[in-house]
Amino acid sequence: MASQPNPLLAIQKAIKDLDKIIKELSERVRLLEEKVENLEARTSEMQRKDHEIMEELNSFKRNTSSVLDDLLKRTSNLELNLTNLEKDLKNYAKKVELKELKAYIDLLKPVTTQFVTRSEVKEMIRKRG
Repeated sequence: MASQPNPLLAIQKAIKDLDKIIKELSERVRLLEEKVENLEARTSEMQRKDHEIMEELNSFKRNTSSVLDDLLKRTSNLELNLTNLEKDLKNYAKKVELKELKAYIDLLKPVTTQFVTRSEVKEMIRKRG
């Protein structure tokens, strides 16, 4: 007589195998949940950092825009001042004109010659004579 496998043992073995499979699957699900939580945490941190970077970038853009506006105003003022300076320079004498003026003054009032007073001339005549 061939022995027939005991159905109760087969069911118990199947239950143990299913229990083992369920534990393995539960462990895998738990590991996947941890990975998902880690990914969500990293994603959240990346979004926070991205937001901070965008805020810094916007602040930088505002500051840069402000500095550029200031530079444009200052450049405009410099251009205006240069234009006014050019107009003013036209009212001043040129180097050549100043040399001519000096020559005329030297002709009219010779400052390089030596002058003698009347008493010095009388004294020089008295010493010679």
